[in-house]
Amino acid sequence: TTLLLARTVTDAPYPDAVGTGIVIRPDSGRPTIDSGRPIIETFSTVTDTEGNYTLEVEADTEDDFITLEAQGTGDQENALLTSTVGSVGSLQEVGTSGSIIVDSGDAGSLTVTHITTAQDELVRRLNGGVLPTTDAELAALRSQVNGAELLTLASVIKTVIDNPGVVDLPAGINNTLELIQNEQVFDEFLVELISDPLLNDLLVTATQETAEQLNIGFSPDEIPGRLYAALRDDSPLTGSAYVFDFGDNGDGSFSFYRGTSDIIWALNADGEVEVSPTDPVFLFESFPTCSYPGKIGTQCRALTFLDAVRIIRLTNGLVYDQVFVLSTTRTTYPDDPLPDEIVEGIPDAQSVYLAFGNDGILPVTPADVAGDEIAAYYFHQDNNSIGVNDPRQGADFLTFNPDGTGSTARRGFGFTWLIGADGSLTVNFDNGDRTQYVVFSEDGDVAQV
Repeated sequence: TTLLLARTVTDAPYPDAVGTGIVIRPDSGRPTIDSGRPIIETFSTVTDTEGNYTLEVEADTEDDFITLEAQGTGDQENALLTSTVGSVGSLQEVGTSGSIIVDSGDAGSLTVTHITTAQDELVRRLNGGVLPTTDAELAALRSQVNGAELLTLASVIKTVIDNPGVVDLPAGINNTLELIQNEQVFDEFLVELISDPLLNDLLVTATQETAEQLNIGFSPDEIPGRLYAALRDDSPLTGSAYVFDFGDNGDGSFSFYRGTSDIIWALNADGEVEVSPTDPVFLFESFPTCSYPGKIGTQCRALTFLDAVRIIRLTNGLVYDQVFVLSTTRTTYPDDPLPDEIVEGIPDAQSVYLAFGNDGILPVTPADVAGDEIAAYYFHQDNNSIGVNDPRQGADFLTFNPDGTGSTARRGFGFTWLIGADGSLTVNFDNGDRTQYVVFSEDGDVAQV
């Protein structure tokens, strides 16, 4: 079978890049490439001035597996990008009926980018250091890719490629693929980028542009009635999560660590969910140094509120999606003639959340908690200012008695507890506060909630 593959090597155009199609036959007993997979043959082409390519590939069976590589030239000679396409059979299925011409509009993996390269590397790590050789393996592994790591790797690749002569690869590293495959060197290189103000600015720009390219817009029928969002790489006992209840008419409510609010929400043209609290949610009080005439060098009282939240989907998983949850905050100075300061959140690895509906919950049973002392975080419900050490919120050890009562070890609060029909655990404290725990991941005695 002859397949004519057509697509682009991008983010920016890569003129005269050498494109290579690698055809692999699993268990063929033929010579192997570095990844340890049997290789049949390679086929090469050169991109045009816009980075577009056409590549003719010969394959024998529908199980033959195709990967793509693109090596830059000239100023972009340090760019080596990859994309795992999939089986010949899957490509023929997405092509026009009766045709063996497969174009980018049908198979996105034919586009070779910094994002596909980063995704390939994370898939390789998940698969014991080798890339998969079947469509089923590829799909399963891609669903497990950490969105924060994907953003970081892809953004660093883009920073290097977009800034030749300014951002140089570390000594001994020849191209961007070698960079991300050497985890120790990559981590050291990332620290160098962040530590240099100029290079960090370039990295931030690359990260924002990459986040926009990762966006997989929601459609209206994909918005669940309830959406949970928990930090992808949350530290233990920080309790950083959101619960959004989306009404059918653009109304609803949401809860997070500072309280609750009614909301209005809508999908924008890019498929992003835009959420606005009907009453701005108070976040914290601070006392920064003032800098206006008559009060230079003294402290001003500042109040910061949450004005809006934007949800951007970057991966579509089998159990949960991965999303950016970006907050827009407003800081006011009630005692001083200073203008409000609006800060819009920008996508980065720290703003990646796991998002799931009720079907993503792991149900809690009485046997999971009754008679146990469990380390957990709980919150004060009021949106009014409270100190970070206020006893009404924080990490503690909660003892769950079999009779539905309990107490906290550090603060001595009493509470009652119950398990809802959805499998969530609700704790009602004696002071009137209520905390709901939803489990979405378990590893031995540790649960993510």
